[in-house]
Amino acid sequence: MEKINLIDVGCADFLIKPWIYNTKKINYILGFDPLNIYKYKKRLDKYKIKNDIYKLAVWHEEIEKSIYRCKKAQNSSFFEPDYLVLKENGLLDKIQKKKRKRFNVLEEIKVDCVRLDRIIENSKVNFDFIKIDTQGSELNVLKSMGDYLSSQIVGVHLEMHFKEIYKEIPLSDKINIFLEEKGFFNYTKINESDRNSVGRDFLYLRNDKKKEKQLGLIKRVYSL
Repeated sequence: MEKINLIDVGCADFLIKPWIYNTKKINYILGFDPLNIYKYKKRLDKYKIKNDIYKLAVWHEEIEKSIYRCKKAQNSSFFEPDYLVLKENGLLDKIQKKKRKRFNVLEEIKVDCVRLDRIIENSKVNFDFIKIDTQGSELNVLKSMGDYLSSQIVGVHLEMHFKEIYKEIPLSDKINIFLEEKGFFNYTKINESDRNSVGRDFLYLRNDKKKEKQLGLIKRVYSL
């Protein structure tokens, strides 16, 4: 059975859809989250997926950097939430009782950042796919891969924002230009029926004759 090697940046939760339903198609996962990795790693071990999970952040520079830790951990970011934009787009709506405080910043904490290209080089693994969910720093993560992005990766699943719900984040048009320059094309919007006006997940693919089987597997997983 063909399998892929996957990089998961922002892995506080378990695997995203549709990979959560296709664990047998994953050979190895390299994961990063600066706040919490233990639940994620425990579940990977349960599914017997080979993995190396680091309690580290990914950035285009290897530095110590402050992160805004929010009430909902998955909303934490290197960028400060912009409450005016959030309010204008209904994300602080009082009707959403359980959700309206999820962007509340509890504290700023220092975290260590790594570049992916250095980790990949040391791992000696040939990766096929990367998923990024880092609340605004997706472009920095992509840049941290260096040449490995266009020489190994054939699939990118990432969240892109249309509005600055975090202050000064790169928006979708800038990330799209960067990926196109690296040979990727915007293949499909994920959860296109979602009416969220501030951002959405996208799948980008890159044609590579050496990885036709891996690319075919990714398309099947996403039912393309």
